[in-house]
Amino acid sequence: YLQYGDLLCEKKDLKGALVQFKNAARIDPSNFDAIEALAETNFDLNNLKAAEDGYKQALALRPDNTDIQY
Repeated sequence: YLQYGDLLCEKKDLKGALVQFKNAARIDPSNFDAIEALAETNFDLNNLKAAEDGYKQALALRPDNTDIQY
């Protein structure tokens, strides 16, 4: 799901990518890459509350990741 979501992002199909990233995160809630991609895609789609929640979840998984600290 994660790789397909990345491909859809490259093709500017953000809504399709969002579905794939949600699937990846649902299957493995500890997958940092899936959670971060989901948050970024929500942000790009102006789903700001969902993006904020996703970034918080990603930060909880990797608190030392300076790319997502706010």
